[in-house]
Amino acid sequence: MDTMSHINKEPSERVFVTPSNLKKMLFCKRQVFFDFYLQLKIPILRRLKMLIGRLKHFFFRLRKEEFTCEELLKCEVDEIPSLILVGKPDAYQVRDDVILLEEYKSYKIRSLDYSLSIITNVNKFFSDLFQVAAYAYMLEKIYGKNVFITIRYADHAVSFSFDEKMKQYLLDALTDYKKIIEDKILFDEEVTRKCKRCQYKDLCLQINEKLSYPGERHEQH
Repeated sequence: MDTMSHINKEPSERVFVTPSNLKKMLFCKRQVFFDFYLQLKIPILRRLKMLIGRLKHFFFRLRKEEFTCEELLKCEVDEIPSLILVGKPDAYQVRDDVILLEEYKSYKIRSLDYSLSIITNVNKFFSDLFQVAAYAYMLEKIYGKNVFITIRYADHAVSFSFDEKMKQYLLDALTDYKKIIEDKILFDEEVTRKCKRCQYKDLCLQINEKLSYPGERHEQH
């Protein structure tokens, strides 16, 4: 669980990315842009949710005595020049032939189908995959071993291996992140139900109106 905000406050020769901010980008690319360049204060409700999340993660760590918990990791991404990954995985254990990586989520998911094909679909939770993939990339590079991932949701757990296909999806996402920071790219985003509590919702509506993009769209269920 990364509690860090953006490491570098201004574009520089190196771009630092936390897995939590990468997850945020996969949920909404504009949010990363606004967070980086506007640097508004975090709303009280969001701060409260972050505090509750930290408490839940604390109790999760108590059950993981044999794991290394929330250790700060940092590594360069060889495939993308000048990009640095830095973050704290919830828990991991280095074994002889594999690294076990566990990520805790306090919410539920609606479907048991959590294969890698989910990345190609519009799904509220697919950003979780990129967050844990970033942690897995760091662990694989640091220790030189394969990584097996488990995401523990409130209702059940989902497990899968970090493979080359997943790594490529991760690298594509990191490339987009770097473009946002270095090139000041504001990606297209429709305002949907997921934006209901976002502090930038009104700003996005104004931008979309001026650019003649669709306004608020209600998703079908």
